[in-house]
Amino acid sequence: MWGRLRAPPWHEGCCRRGRIWEPFTCGDAKRRLGYAITLPLFLALSLSTAAPAAARYTLVSNRAAIGGAGLIDWGTIPTGPQGNPFAVSVTGTSLTASVSSGSALIRIAEGAGWIGNFTAGDPLLLSLSPSLDIAFSSDVAAVGAQYQPSFMGLFSGSIEAFDAMGNSLALFNFGGNSSNAQDGSAVFAGISSATGGIRRVRFNNGSASFALNNVSVNPVAGSPPAGLISVAPEPDTILLMATGFLALLALRRRRAR
Repeated sequence: MWGRLRAPPWHEGCCRRGRIWEPFTCGDAKRRLGYAITLPLFLALSLSTAAPAAARYTLVSNRAAIGGAGLIDWGTIPTGPQGNPFAVSVTGTSLTASVSSGSALIRIAEGAGWIGNFTAGDPLLLSLSPSLDIAFSSDVAAVGAQYQPSFMGLFSGSIEAFDAMGNSLALFNFGGNSSNAQDGSAVFAGISSATGGIRRVRFNNGSASFALNNVSVNPVAGSPPAGLISVAPEPDTILLMATGFLALLALRRRRAR
């Protein structure tokens, strides 16, 4: 037989057993075949799992984009100082919310205790601390409200989402122009998750007291609606997985020697 005389043309992918060349029976050939199959499969899985994660959390710039019928209506609580924390119902849902701050919380209104750029008559919650947390009785998919600090001019703030264990899910910075126009132009700041899982949100500006008008809440997880303006990237999943694969590859080569 020709196999007894010399290697066939495809001998680099074969191994000689006795005097017969057989395809893919030696260790080197098996390893080459394994790498050829595993690497494309690994890259395909990496791309398929990393792409959806990149769009999981999104900054929301208008109330309509929050979706859902949930609302924390500050008009349902009495004017004046509140407990810290205090509980409030989320109308349109079965949820309740616990609101807390590092200092006093006061129920006021645009034009009565606050002259800013909310719509005249809007019920507001004033936080004398630069940070305010709203924690929900179960997970939600999106939360947002109009926001204004207690000073005039350009400002920046942030909104951060946490899960039920207190782990930070995403943080977005936003900015606006604070005025006393009472024209409804206060910046809207919200956060949305394509998969739900938001248990608490935090509004913060680092230095000044601020006010929020009614808070819109969407308790239903789903794809982010139109009106979203920014996407928060997840850690580079492909890079992390590729590093682990290369380390495994190097270990296998070292053992093969």
